[in-house]
Amino acid sequence: MITESFRSDLIFFQEKIKNDEPFALTRFGDGEYKIINDQPIDLIAKKEFKFGGEKELRQELIDSFTYNAPGYYVGIACACCAGNELFNAMKQYVKVPNLQLTWANIFVNGNYKYFKNNFVETLKTKKVNLIAPGDHSNLSFVTGQNYIVGPNAWIEQANLKNVLTNLIKDKKITNQIFIFCAGPFANILCHQLFKLYPQNTYIDAGSVFNIELGIGANRNYLKGKKNLNKICQWEEIIKKKSKFDFLRLLK
Repeated sequence: MITESFRSDLIFFQEKIKNDEPFALTRFGDGEYKIINDQPIDLIAKKEFKFGGEKELRQELIDSFTYNAPGYYVGIACACCAGNELFNAMKQYVKVPNLQLTWANIFVNGNYKYFKNNFVETLKTKKVNLIAPGDHSNLSFVTGQNYIVGPNAWIEQANLKNVLTNLIKDKKITNQIFIFCAGPFANILCHQLFKLYPQNTYIDAGSVFNIELGIGANRNYLKGKKNLNKICQWEEIIKKKSKFDFLRLLK
């Protein structure tokens, strides 16, 4: 982990934005890890994405997960949300050093209110480009280019990689922020653009703006449920032994 706590990792990235220090933050949850492990997944009914075994897409996602460079940060599923097995598997597979590892949940759960009330205020002081579904007009911090993506964008709008690459190259863009809300396409874009143009910041923001984008509160933290106050933990979860196990150990 980068710092000592869930909140301080979020503040770490906020400070980098304040100080115009470019970075990439790509986040991997259980869905992305299923794709890495070549397991089909279909979330089209939720207007998200689908993976049916496409080799090139899977390899691009693997490349983004295993890339290692200064300023490239990878968020992984924490043990308290996804269990010890997935947490440890991701830690072993990822290639960045521990000080470039953070939570996949960095913007949500107990960090969500801080993100909306503080982190977004910092974004308002910068040039921000948005690649996301829905209606972008409710996001006042977006001052740069807007690209609307639909379901399964990593297949249906794959050319967006070239569009963004040419945009940055032709306009000689530096010190701008690119925010992606596009499922596994966000991971791929963070990696490929940062590798070519590390003078900008690339953030995989996930579902954190779903309400403003008109998608709705389709996550528990967005609905204000108990996840909203959850402070995620980094270390393995130590399971309490049941009464049966305790009695067995006494014999």
